[in-house]
Amino acid sequence: MSVRLNSRLIDAAPNVVRLPSAASRQVKQNCNRTAAEERRRLRVENPWPGEYRHPMDRAMDELAALLLAISPTATTELLTAILTTLSEDDRAKVANALAPGVVCGRESARQAFALFRSTRMTVGQQHYLQMAIDRQLKGDK
Repeated sequence: MSVRLNSRLIDAAPNVVRLPSAASRQVKQNCNRTAAEERRRLRVENPWPGEYRHPMDRAMDELAALLLAISPTATTELLTAILTTLSEDDRAKVANALAPGVVCGRESARQAFALFRSTRMTVGQQHYLQMAIDRQLKGDK
């Protein structure tokens, strides 16, 4: 039995059977050289409207700005120590109590929630937050 492959006739093994559902022609490939060139040209003509920043960087920049707006007092130090020692259930209750003010956009509630979030972070989140604080203290964005 002969099979046509890439416009060439080749001999197939006797146990190879052409399925009735097989495509009658080769499928057009969308990822070819001309399409790649067109995508490159499109990217050059329409550049990204700014510098790409990782979502964690953007989130931590916002958190750092809110934390830097809080004046460091004995009250905030005490609140930070208390929030750090709360159980998960108590933290959920505090988050639910702060949520309406955050949703309304009240700045004091946003700052309180930022302080709340910063008390229980992973090592990676702490690292990103410290980098964001350093950037904002230097004046970089």
